[in-house]
Formats: sequence, C-alpha cells, structure tokens
Amino acid sequence: MAKKVQDSRAFAKAKNKASEYANDAGKLNDLIDKASKKADSKRNGPLADVWDTLMILSSQSMVIKNDTSLV
Repeated sequence: MAKKVQDSRAFAKAKNKASEYANDAGKLNDLIDKASKKADSKRNGPLADVWDTLMILSSQSMVIKNDTSLV
C-alpha cells in the first residue's frame, strides 16, 4: 500500500510542494504567516490549548535549521 501511495500523482505533487517550501525560506514564512492568521481566527477551537506551544516549537525548529553551526 505504501508503494502505491508513493507512486501516486497526489504524493508527487505534495512532495514537490514540500520541497519548494523547504528550499525557499520566504515562501515558507509566508505559509506560516497565512496559517497563523487562519489559526488565530479559530482560537476558540481545538488548537486553542496548544497553539502557543506549537508556535514556540515551530520557531525553535526554524532557528535550529538556520543555524549552520549546529549542523
């Protein structure tokens, strides 16, 4: 089943899109900003309790990725 998924057009499209975001910090930041604004508008939903933690983890992972001394 996993092989069938990996060979699908949808998987290839998602993988290409992920690669674009991984290789373009500006595009990734735009996506994060858009997602953040969307989530902020839904603060009363299921993400309300964990949103601040998710944002901290996200920002820490970006710092680690951009700090070449850690690689």
